Amino acid sequence: MTRQEIDYTRLDKLLAAGKWKDADQETIKVMLKAVDIQNLLSSADLLQLSCEDLHTIDELWRNYSYGRFGFSTQARLFQEERKVYYNFCERVGWRVNGEWIGYNQLNWTLNAPVGHLPHMQGRYLFPAEGIMTSLRLNSFVLNLGDVAFGNAVINDPTLISVLSQKLADCHSSTGENSQSVKLVGSQRKQFCEALMDAFRSEKALEIMISYELDWKLNQISGGDNYEEVVFSLIDYAEAQGQLIELLEAAKRANPGNPKLRNFYF
Repeated sequence: MTRQEIDYTRLDKLLAAGKWKDADQETIKVMLKAVDIQNLLSSADLLQLSCEDLHTIDELWRNYSYGRFGFSTQARLFQEERKVYYNFCERVGWRVNGEWIGYNQLNWTLNAPVGHLPHMQGRYLFPAEGIMTSLRLNSFVLNLGDVAFGNAVINDPTLISVLSQKLADCHSSTGENSQSVKLVGSQRKQFCEALMDAFRSEKALEIMISYELDWKLNQISGGDNYEEVVFSLIDYAEAQGQLIELLEAAKRANPGNPKLRNFYF
């Protein structure tokens, strides 16, 4: 139980079983309970969510999706899209070919775009650019912001902008780097395999990190073979809170490598 006595057991079990749609609905329920709201969660209410609860929900989603889903994953993508909401929605697959997709059209598998889940819009509405005439659960508020219903003007921040700021505030309060991530599940091995596939020799890897990051491979990693060197490099980047920087540098240096292109934290 966390500060608001929230039981995350069901959410944990749903995510462990890969029941992503049910987990999405459960996420709505636990967030409502965490801020003591019955039906509707506004942007202001979302800011009242404790860092402990936010971290718990995020870690559950990240752990069981191998880093593909979760609030911190979405926040990172939002930042990469320069906080342009429509661009972010297109990147995570909530908006396709200029059209918002409905809740039942979401991809409830690990093959979904990175950041696709959690979506938390509920069963009855999907985000739309026109006037919304009914409101159930927290779909419109969470995904598009609060509105002045008379002229459908969006006034309040969107869910992702609020969550992004909330995550940054929580990291700041604990002294953590808001851009740092931790490897979960089999991610360490997958990242190692991706780097070794993209840079087939220790010399190639050394050149990449020297040019892209100004790191000296022989000073920060070591091992009896190439795999051990790569694992050592990954461990160094994680300890320094620079895993994202290492991944982005590798993708810049070898953008066509499929293993790197499809790897995310």
